Amino acid sequence: MTLHRCIRVFSFAALLIIVPAGVFAQDVDAMAKWTALTIVHYRVVGEYSAEVPLLADSATKAQATDRIELEFDWDQFEMKMSGEAKITNAPTASTPIAVGSCPPARPSGPLEIATVLSVKNAPAPGMVDVAIKSDTPAGSAPRATDTGPCGSEWAEVAASSAPKNQMLQIMPAMMLAMGPNPTMVTPDGKSLFVKGAGWTWTFTPTAVR
Repeated sequence: MTLHRCIRVFSFAALLIIVPAGVFAQDVDAMAKWTALTIVHYRVVGEYSAEVPLLADSATKAQATDRIELEFDWDQFEMKMSGEAKITNAPTASTPIAVGSCPPARPSGPLEIATVLSVKNAPAPGMVDVAIKSDTPAGSAPRATDTGPCGSEWAEVAASSAPKNQMLQIMPAMMLAMGPNPTMVTPDGKSLFVKGAGWTWTFTPTAVR
């Protein structure tokens, strides 16, 4: 038995000991099936919803939503991707909103919260490194003045683009067999999810081999 397989078996046994008796009674077989798999296919969906700056270097705001999808095979014993990831980027939907007594900004292009450029195995096992680009459009921002209401003068703001790396921890598929949990398992029991910083990440594993 390999070291990775020994660790997996030990982890499974530890869960059964730590969790009160009866919680896993009807799911032990399912947990064993998940842990016995070497390769699991993941569909990971990231959905974003939050108020964000609409233009760079200004006090402008927008209500924005975004969505990205990643698909890849995951080696449960190596705890890393097996092969390349498929990436699907959806355009950001945004609505400019007023800030205080100022009218909404006037963008001249689209806002993009996150465009995934690549997905790679991270140095730490169990994680992937998602390279993201964020883009704010050029546009006009309202300015408050001493002689008139906010919006009587406007300032031109240049477009901006910034790279970012998102470290994403892959939730173990066997957690689906741990019973209902509204904080991490979807109501249909087929997916796991985690929330943070405006994002909801949903992990749907499928057995491969």
